[in-house]
Amino acid sequence: MVSLTPYLYGVVVGLMLSDAWMSKKHKNGSLKQSIKNSSYLFSSFFQLSHYCSSYPYVVNSRGFIAVAFVTRSLTCFTGLYSCFYETGKKCVPSDIYNILTIQGLSHWICGDGSYVKGGTCKHKVFQLLM
Repeated sequence: MVSLTPYLYGVVVGLMLSDAWMSKKHKNGSLKQSIKNSSYLFSSFFQLSHYCSSYPYVVNSRGFIAVAFVTRSLTCFTGLYSCFYETGKKCVPSDIYNILTIQGLSHWICGDGSYVKGGTCKHKVFQLLM
């Protein structure tokens, strides 16, 4: 049985808080980023490549070019699916304070944050944490 290390669990939590999503039907996860953020996507892919069945690929997503990768259908993602899809729709888990690690926070900001006047800002990150 394949499991996630605590470090990679934090990475996946951070990715799920940003742009990643999971499919219940196929029990796999996907991450897609704009081509301008492809270096971040490849960095995430190399950390999770053991859990993927193929390399990242280029897609045309609603008028912009993006790079995406998909994880394998593994049971180690089932618990995370249950956390992030309580009602069948992606949401912030009710126990976010128990599962968010420093790795998760950094991937959340990298995947969904922005740089504003000498600091990092993403409205949903700071709304949740305040």
